[in-house]
Formats: sequence, C-alpha cells, structure tokens
Amino acid sequence: MKVSFLFLIVMACVSHSAWAGPFYIRADGPEVETPPIGFLLYLKDGSNPNRNFNSGGASNNVNLCNFGLLNGRYYPYSTPKGRRIGFGLPVPTATEASDFANGITIAEADARLTAAVNSAAAALAADLGTAVWEGLDINCQEMLVDFALSEGLSESGTFDLTKIPATFKNTLLAYPTLAACRPQLAGNVSYERKSAELLNILKNRQFAFRFMGTYHH
Repeated sequence: MKVSFLFLIVMACVSHSAWAGPFYIRADGPEVETPPIGFLLYLKDGSNPNRNFNSGGASNNVNLCNFGLLNGRYYPYSTPKGRRIGFGLPVPTATEASDFANGITIAEADARLTAAVNSAAAALAADLGTAVWEGLDINCQEMLVDFALSEGLSESGTFDLTKIPATFKNTLLAYPTLAACRPQLAGNVSYERKSAELLNILKNRQFAFRFMGTYHH
C-alpha cells in the first residue's frame, strides 16, 4: 500500500501547533494529536543526529551529524535513497525550489517529521485494519512507524509498506506487546537494518537500546 504524506507537510508548515490529517493512534490510551516527544527524539537521532558517531573502536569516530544544516537552516542533502531534508525525509515536489534555495528552519523540519509520523501511522492503520493496529501496544506501533519511515518511504513521498521486513512485521503482529515481542525479536534479529550504511548501524543501535533494552555493537 502506498500513501503520500506530502499534503500533510504543507499543512504542517502552515501551523506548527495544529496538525492536519490523522491522529497518532494509541492502543493503551486516548488518541493524541502529536507523537510522543521521546519517539520523535529517537527518530531524529537515528536519521540526522546532532552529534558524532562512533562506528566501533576508539579510532572510528565519524562526523555523521547535522546533514544539510547551515546557519540554522536545513538544506537538501544526498543519501543512498535519494535527496532528503531535515530528519531523513524526501524533498517535496511542491516545495523543492524553495527548499533548495532557502532551506527550512529547524521548527519546520520538526513539523515535517511529525506530519510524516502521523501519516505513517495512518497508512499502517489502513493497511493492517484499525482493530489490528489499535491492538498493538504503543511500542509495537512505534517500531512499525520507525520502519515505515526508514524502509518504506520513497523519494516521491509515498509509503510502500511491503518494504517492512516480513519477519519483523509478522513478529509484532503475533506478539503485540513489548514484553511478548522482545524475546522473539532477540531470537530472529529481524529488527536489524541489513544495509551496511553508517546510518543503519546507528539506527540498529538506537532500536536495540530503546526497544530491546540492550546496547547493540
């Protein structure tokens, strides 16, 4: 299933406090209008961190941070998956000229990320069915949104949810709470992004720390 989130970006840039489009759906509480701040910080740190990254060993510090950031504004940058801006999101066609010429503010980058998370959650709910989606606890929902953004979001701004690894997705559906799915994921290690890109190494470490309770080497 492919769902575009570009129309949400336009609305998000108009108003930072009132989001157009679907709410972020929680199974363990009421629907909320914006994603949990801790989850947003996790996504930001895994897509465009504001710090150096050590890929293993004392001599392996890598300047893997603040892509496209110049004088307090984010500009488009190149990645193996195409041009991105802010926190790993595609450059929308509607704002492409302005994004390249003027960049976007950090607040606008935050707004685009929130819009993308909301759109990913809505796409997953539509794909799985509302009952199945709401039956997942908040941690499992966040894991799926994480992979929808990192694996299923194309340069054109559409979600292809078939890109989420089947073993990973099916494990979460069969074991829909963190306590239940954690030992299963530890066994099949399906949460690891397989590409050797440095950002994927960082994403794997961040995922293991947040959801698995371990530090991934």
